[in-house]
Amino acid sequence: MVALSSDVLREKALLLVELCGGELGQTEVSEKVAKLLKKLESPFTITVFGEVNAGKSSFINALLGIPDLCRTDVDVCTDRITILRYCPQREVRRLDEAVEEVCVDEPLLRGFVVVDTPGINSVLEYHELITGKFLPESDAVLVVLSAVNPHSRTLWDWVGRVAERFGDRLVFVLQQSDLVSDPASLRKLIERVRSYAKEKGVAKPAVFAVSALKELKGENGNFEPLRRYLNEHFTGERQLKAKLEGVRFELARLYSECVQRVDRLKEELNRQLFKLEEVRLFVENRKKEVEHFKDLLLQSIDNRVDRLRKKVLNRLREVSFFDYLFRKKKVESFLEELRKEIQRDLEEFGKDELKPKLELFENGLLRPTVEEAAKRMMEFEVLLRKTGWRGSLDGNYRRVLEYFRKEKDGLKVPSREKALGIISVGVLTGSIFAFLSGSALVDVTGGVISALSLISGTFYLKRQRRKFEKKLEEVFATELGQKLKAETVKALDEATQKTLGVMAAYLEKRIEVARRELERLEALKNRLLAAERDLRRLEATPSRESKSS
Repeated sequence: MVALSSDVLREKALLLVELCGGELGQTEVSEKVAKLLKKLESPFTITVFGEVNAGKSSFINALLGIPDLCRTDVDVCTDRITILRYCPQREVRRLDEAVEEVCVDEPLLRGFVVVDTPGINSVLEYHELITGKFLPESDAVLVVLSAVNPHSRTLWDWVGRVAERFGDRLVFVLQQSDLVSDPASLRKLIERVRSYAKEKGVAKPAVFAVSALKELKGENGNFEPLRRYLNEHFTGERQLKAKLEGVRFELARLYSECVQRVDRLKEELNRQLFKLEEVRLFVENRKKEVEHFKDLLLQSIDNRVDRLRKKVLNRLREVSFFDYLFRKKKVESFLEELRKEIQRDLEEFGKDELKPKLELFENGLLRPTVEEAAKRMMEFEVLLRKTGWRGSLDGNYRRVLEYFRKEKDGLKVPSREKALGIISVGVLTGSIFAFLSGSALVDVTGGVISALSLISGTFYLKRQRRKFEKKLEEVFATELGQKLKAETVKALDEATQKTLGVMAAYLEKRIEVARRELERLEALKNRLLAAERDLRRLEATPSRESKSS
């Protein structure tokens, strides 16, 4: 079994940053891991509180056995929050307005950081900073009171404010015990301090009476019991093990949270994949509806052209045999009027039948299909970003939406259609009316009239009339019917491809991306679970490397 060590924990922490922070894009995980690594790599921290006249500076010097660590004559360690740590060269750095760092070339400080706070009044001033930053990072919190007067209400009120969160870290020190007249009086003071601490919420207060003055002179200042207590409860091997265990527990918890997040993303991605599949089927079914609609529309064109052909034949019977023989101008005028009638009839067909059907096709079939598909794809893209996906998505489908959004207020009539008096028409309808109102229709009606111009009085001979009717039927079917149907089919196919065809292709791409992303998330989950299992299996004994650190 692998030993629990700072190196192993550091390796697992960096792997978590790679997997959850990098592959999932969870930046907050990186911040949490950074704090854990800082906690893992930081030495033991002792924070000291007390009033100015309690002799805190002398106490710190005596506790660590470094006589000149804090200069008692200039009060360097008491005018602000001071962090004392080891450095190869002595140096004082101002970190901000409230905090400075004093680096001392003293080997005894290699395993400790001491935070010396200013007098209690300043502590209250910096309360939020101290309770928010320094106390949570402290292994032990020493509250130094003067044995001459340990009854400071201000100090004890502050103890009451922090006891609920940090009471198990508080250790009370009666400094200057050499100034107390006899041992009995000192024991009473110790009990009084213990009573004060319990009243303020400290369940099992530890109280020690020391004399920094005696200790620094080489005499017995009674510091040894305090040092043993700190080592046993805060700074010894058991505490090192507890620190490693704490970091391991937090890392395992972060791994578990990341696995849960992957599961949520997979669940959401599966839902989105199901929706994409639904929309793809929806689009495919709509494409089939297009073919059915196309057949119906072409049939309506055939019916209208056939009715127009019959109307022309009936109108031709209004011209007498005599007119064909002797009134050529009247016949020419009749034919011109007939051409205009054909033109008007086709325009009315466009407005009354083609336009409503094409608008229904465009607004009732194409538009809702495109908008529903686009909505699903945009939801999918938002989800993809949550998974930490780093690929690129082709957003051209958004241009398909613009097919229906040419103008701010909706669809407008192209200029060539205005002559028809159409108030509102879609892009698809416009291409048909461009045919019905343009030169193409003139050519068609011209072809019909050219065929009519060939008629003569022989129209009334039965055999010639049948021949002519057959010719006229061919002209209507080819010159008018086929061309109009071809234009309609072309417009329908182009519109369908620009909308449903494009959407179907993009849906296929998104579905493929979703499936690949699900595979990636599953592989990521397996790596996270394996690392979490390794963490929980670590032997709960710090290695030599961990002890030395």
